[in-house]
This record gives sequence, structure tokens and C-alpha cells, in this order.
Amino acid sequence: MNKGVCTEFTADRKGINIMHSESSDKKPEPHDFIFDSVFDTESVQEDVYDIAAKPIVDCVLEGFNGTILAYGQTSSGKTHTMQGDIDSEEHMGIIPRMVRYVFDRIESASQNMEFTITVSMIEIYMEKIKDLFDPSQDNLKIHEDKQKGIFIPGVTERSVGDEEEVYDFIKIGNANRAIGVTDMNAQSSRSHSIFIMTIQMNDLENYSCKVGKLFLVDLAGSEKISKTGAQGLTLDEAKMINKSLTMLGRVIYSLTEGASHIPYRDSKLTRILQESLGGNSKTCLIITCSPSVFNSDETLSTCRFGMRAKHIKNKAKVNKQMTVAELQLVIQKLEHQVSLRTQRVLLLEKIIIELGGTLPTEEDVHQNIKAMEKERKQKEVEEAAAAYEENEVEVGRPTRTQRDIMYEKEKQQNVELQKEKEEQIINVEQLLTQLKNERANVRNKESKLDSMKKDLAEKTSKLKKMERANAKLVSTSADLKIENSNMKLLIEKLEGENKQLNESLQQLAEELADSNELSKELKDKIEVQQNTFEETLKKKEERYEEKLDSEMKKVSERDALIKDLCFHSAVPAHLKQKNYREHSGCQL
Repeated sequence: MNKGVCTEFTADRKGINIMHSESSDKKPEPHDFIFDSVFDTESVQEDVYDIAAKPIVDCVLEGFNGTILAYGQTSSGKTHTMQGDIDSEEHMGIIPRMVRYVFDRIESASQNMEFTITVSMIEIYMEKIKDLFDPSQDNLKIHEDKQKGIFIPGVTERSVGDEEEVYDFIKIGNANRAIGVTDMNAQSSRSHSIFIMTIQMNDLENYSCKVGKLFLVDLAGSEKISKTGAQGLTLDEAKMINKSLTMLGRVIYSLTEGASHIPYRDSKLTRILQESLGGNSKTCLIITCSPSVFNSDETLSTCRFGMRAKHIKNKAKVNKQMTVAELQLVIQKLEHQVSLRTQRVLLLEKIIIELGGTLPTEEDVHQNIKAMEKERKQKEVEEAAAAYEENEVEVGRPTRTQRDIMYEKEKQQNVELQKEKEEQIINVEQLLTQLKNERANVRNKESKLDSMKKDLAEKTSKLKKMERANAKLVSTSADLKIENSNMKLLIEKLEGENKQLNESLQQLAEELADSNELSKELKDKIEVQQNTFEETLKKKEERYEEKLDSEMKKVSERDALIKDLCFHSAVPAHLKQKNYREHSGCQL
């Protein structure tokens, strides 16, 4: 054994030896385990699928329920085993290989077979069920039905037509899954994920229908807080993970010990996996272990878990559903049988009447049997007395022994006749009871057929509604495409006009800038001219006023001179001495 490694594998790849010490001061002791198959570190993904998963998938394609669980310590390779790298041929896990195999089987199936495949994907995070195809549904409930079994109402189911569609949905689900970082794993799953594939197989030749459901479960790993270093929310997640795994261990323990109560309801995980653990399912448990001595405690615990789970006994059966066409064939067959039985009953009734018997009603059968028994005994007594009288001879009565012999002989004949009549009555009663049961079965099947017809009508109605909605969506999509095209053309046109407008605005802005500069220059020139004009006008007004004052002064002086001349030349001398100047005038 290599240093630092605690595991060894047997040559037949069915056994594993774990060297484990309870404490550091004790010598490691070997612990041997035998499983159906063991994969060492050199095994490849294809080997794991072919040996562990493929037989389960084959059973699902025959109409059984199937479950594949991956259980183990955190960072031990569960998600790698279940999913791996979808895009890598070498490293893809069980789920993508299963998807490819299913569609390959469908391609090679008979032309009389019709397949319908739906997929869904959920996770159990902090004891709440979340739909990974619709993350808004994060608190789904679990229900149970006699026909459906355990199911989750409201979970999103996607119909798929090829493996690429399934891969796309798986990628969507993985993107919505809760993951975190711990000291042991950079991408640690913080929830249990369950991928569910439902395959419905209809035989168009004999109208039979089988449904296989496959659960692929990637459990979150058990954690030791001291190793993962979980804190805060990661610590709370680890507590819930360990709690649900503990509940899983209790269920397995109760199943293997034959307990009267199995605690399926103590955890969402065990409730969903109720059929997978001791119920109607073919189940494969894959335990993943670390070979490192550092993780020997967890490796030993995981192997013990696997050994206990091996003792669980499931009761798988084919999930066969009666189609409408198949029910019609059964009804026709039963109607033919009922017709034959009815003819037989009528014939037996006729025989009974001919034999002198009566046909009691079903309610009076037991009373009539008692009455007939009483009548038989009384008749025996009467017949015995009559025989005694008839056998008397003239010579005298027969001896006691002769009377006894005759009496016993007639009594035996009467008993045999009565026994034969009773057997015929019992046979008729059995036939009537059988006929009644068959008629009840026919009524039940007719009721189921009516229910299935109603269900088929509802589904057909829903399908038509979906088709109409789809057609409407297609029409709306075409209208939207046309409108989108028109909008693109309009946008291009508006962008062109906007570009031209921007260029015009830029040109106008430039012209406005030039105009503003020119206007400023003109304004300055006008202001200068106006100032010059005002100054010139003011000067001219001043010169005009000065000239006007000068002229007015000259006119005044001339007027005064003229007046003086007129006064001296026209006024007599004797009047010159008087001051008449303001009353006189002079004309030239």
C-alpha cells in the first residue's frame, strides 16, 4: 500500500480493504468490504456507466422505475460521476451517457413503438424543493397518489425530442443550482440535485402502454466542519446537508432491520426517494470514497453505509397503463365471455327447472339451502314410513332386519339424489357469484374507461388549446418579425434623417456663428457711426445756434438802426423830444 493511501482493491474488482486507525497512537487495522463492483483510480467513466448504470436504464426502457444515487464525502467525485463534462466524450458522466443511450435505443426500436420523453430537474436546498427549470418555484410540495405514487405537483416538465435538448436543459438546471466554496472543494454542491426522466412507451400494434421513470440523484456530500472550514451560511447549509443524510441513513437502517415504521417523512430527500428505497424501483447506489489517509474516517463510514444499503430489498414491477384502445379490446373479450356464461346459466336454469328444482334469489340462497335440508330430512322420514307399509305381505310383516335394510337403501338413494341437487345448486350459485363478480369487474373497467376517456378528452382539449395558442404565437411571432423589420427600416430612415438634420444644424450653427461675428462687427461700426453722427450733429447744432444767435444779433442791430433812421427822417422836430418811439412805426 502506498504511503498516504488507505485503500487497496482486490484482483476481481469486487472487494476493497481500508486501513483505519481509531486514534493516532494505534496501529491501523484492516477493514474488508465486498460490493457488486469496485472502481479504482484507474477506472474510466465509460466503465462506471456500463457496469453500474446501463442495466438500470435497460430496466427503465422495459417499463420499470429506476434510481441511481451517488453518495459520499464532499469532494469525493459524486458530481463528476453523475454529470462529468457534458461536452467531453471521455469525461462525460452517467447522465449524458444515459441520455445518448436512451435515444440510440429509440432509434433502433420497432416502428410500432411510440415514445414520449419528459425531463425535470429539482434540488433540495435547506429542506426546500426548488425547480431548477423555473427557479421562482423554490418551495414545492410532495404529494402521494395511488396511481402516480410519490410526485411533486407543479414541477416543470419539458418534452424533449433529441439528446441536445436534454443537454441544454441540464445546463440550465446546473446554472440555477446552489454551489459554494469550502476548504475541500472550490465548487461544492450545497444541495441534493435530482434529474428525472419519464419515458412513456406505446405499442401501436397491441395498444399496450408502459411508463418508466428514472431518478438520477447527485447527493450533497457529508461534511466535517473542521475540514471544510464552513462558516456563516455555508455552515448552515452543511448542517442541513448532514441532517438529511442522517435521515437517509435512518431509513436504510429501519429497512434492513425490518422495523414496523420507516421514517420516510422525516426528510424531503427520503420522502422523494421512498419508492427507490424498499419500493417499486430498480435502484443502484454508487458510493464515492477518497483513498487518502486524511479522509479514512469518512471512507470507512461511507463503505459501511454502502454495505447496509445492499441488504435493502425492493419490489419493482412494470408500470403498465391501460390505454383506451386496449381497454376496448378487453371489454370486447369480457363481453364475449359474459355472453357465453349467460347462455350457460340459462341452460343450467332450464335443467334445474326440468328436474323440479327452484331458482332462489341471491339474497335467499343460504335460507333456501337450510329449508331444503329440513325438507329433505322430513321427506326421508315420510318415504321410510311409506316403504314400510308397501313392503308388508299377507303372510305377515317382514322382520326387523329386512325393514332396516330397505330403509337404509332408500335413505341412501335419497341422500345421493339430494346431494346431487345440492351440488347443482352450489354450482349455479358459484356461477351466479362469478357472473356477478365479472359484471362488477366489467363495470369497474367501464368506469375506468369512462374516466380515461374523460381524461383523454381533457388532454385532447388542452392539446388543442396549446395548438391554438402555438398557432397564435406563431402568427404573433410572424407579425412581430414584420413589425420588427418595418421598425428597423424606420429606424434606419430616422437615423439618416437625423444625420442630415445634425449636419444641417451644424451648418446653421456655423453660419450663425459667422453671422454673430458679422453682426458684432456691424454693431460696432454702427455704434461708431452713430457716435460720430451724434458728435457731428451736436457740433453742427452748436455752430447753427452760434450762427443763428449771431444773425439774430445782427438783425436786432439792423432793426434798431433802421428804426433810428426812420425816426430821424420822418418825425417832426417838435415831436422828437417826446418819447413816442413805442407808438410809432416806420415804413421803408
